[in-house]
Amino acid sequence: MIAVEGTAVCGAAWFRLFTRETARAGYVDDSTPELVLAVNEGFRRAGIGSRLLDELLRRADELQVPRLSLHVDATNAPAAELYRSRGFEEVRAASKGVVMAWARPGETILPGTENRPLWAWGHEAP
Repeated sequence: MIAVEGTAVCGAAWFRLFTRETARAGYVDDSTPELVLAVNEGFRRAGIGSRLLDELLRRADELQVPRLSLHVDATNAPAAELYRSRGFEEVRAASKGVVMAWARPGETILPGTENRPLWAWGHEAP
C-alpha cells in the first residue's frame, strides 16, 4: 500500500510472511506476517501512518490474518504509541528497539507463549 500526495510518495506499508532464515527485526515465527510501515520525513505527524496502519489492519481482518508483528525503533516513540493505540503489545526487546504484535479479536498475540519470558520468542535474546 502506498500513500501519495500529488506526485510525491508520502509513505508505504505492507505485511508479509518471513521464515527464520529470511527473518527481519520484527520476526516472531513463521506463521505471523511482519508489518512494515514507513512515512517520508516531510509527511510525518500528518496522519498518514495512522491511515496506512488502519487500512492494513482492516485488510488483515478481511483476510482473516490472525496476528501481525513489527519492529519499532527505540527512538521512534510516536510510532510505538500509534501501534499501542491500535492494539499492538510489546513481546520482546530487540537490539535497537522492540518487537510488537497484534491479534484479531478472539486470537492470542502469540499462541503457546503465555508462560514464557518475553525474550524467549523469536530468534534473539536481549
